[in-house]
Amino acid sequence: PAPPNTDCSGPMSWCNSTLDGTVWFSFVAPASGRVSIQSPDFDTQLALWDAPSCGDILTGGGTLLAAVDDDANNVLHNGVNYSSYIDSVTCLTPGKTYYLQLDAYSGFGTTDIIITDLGNGPDASFTNLPDHICADAAAINLNPTTAGGTFYGYGITGTSLDPAQAYQQLQGQGSFVVYYQFWACYQSTDTVEIDSLPVATVAERDGTFTNAER
Repeated sequence: PAPPNTDCSGPMSWCNSTLDGTVWFSFVAPASGRVSIQSPDFDTQLALWDAPSCGDILTGGGTLLAAVDDDANNVLHNGVNYSSYIDSVTCLTPGKTYYLQLDAYSGFGTTDIIITDLGNGPDASFTNLPDHICADAAAINLNPTTAGGTFYGYGITGTSLDPAQAYQQLQGQGSFVVYYQFWACYQSTDTVEIDSLPVATVAERDGTFTNAER
């Protein structure tokens, strides 16, 4: 099968939907679950598929994970013009077999297939989230160990947690989870509890008041 024809560059692109001598390869994902894939030597297209077997791809049982035609940074990657390069595939299952489709855009040639283990992903831990915080407290700036991820949770805007907004979204006091995430497979969590402000009460007392003469 040919991946959907979109454009000639970008993270999911397949310029020529007419297959020209497609060759298939398989590889086992490394422990990191992160790879780059390159065909550097002539004008090609690359696609990465997830499927129980190669035969399942032929019958529509495969999931397209990545497809690329022209490498916009071919000089940086030591590839020829119009060679293909899948920059980064993340969240692969370690030890699982994946299927790689190599297709000639036009004409034929000889090329290496270079699959590079990119190593472990970013550290998704973060600090500066207290266990408890009052609803009227000032906003807290969360400190990620590695910048570039995304925080999720009540009252979150960027790297800031607004307790008043979180209290409103919770519709009262309570606890919730804050997530810091890179892609879908690198994340850390922590829990914070938003406390309501104490309510002051005035007790009634009996008393006698006497007007004082001046």
